[in-house]
Amino acid sequence: MFGTMMQSIQATAYREKRIMVAGFLRTEAVERAAIWFRVDDVHGDPVQFDNMTNRGLTGDQDWTYCACVLDVPFEAASLHFGVLLEGSGTVWADSFTCHEVQTSIPSTNQLHQELLPLHPTNLSFDMTV
Repeated sequence: MFGTMMQSIQATAYREKRIMVAGFLRTEAVERAAIWFRVDDVHGDPVQFDNMTNRGLTGDQDWTYCACVLDVPFEAASLHFGVLLEGSGTVWADSFTCHEVQTSIPSTNQLHQELLPLHPTNLSFDMTV
């Protein structure tokens, strides 16, 4: 179970830029809370995505700065971002920003296609246990 508060905007002004969505979160007894950011193409398919999967907040946390950094390609149609809460607890959000950053700041994109192999392997689908 999860809930989110979010907003969506057109990508036009952000195309071909690296964009950071950041803000402060405070939590109380949460299973997981985070900022999330997604870039969609004209078909509504995500082309960049980050929901802080490996760096979300848990338990009780004082105000903590959180950020997601994504590249907005030329074919992007919309940007979507917000705060999410998985499971129980309470999350507060404040002072969000959405702005361009230099490419020296690493992307936090979780849709890493470069992690896929360059060529097929194990085409006989042999399994070893």
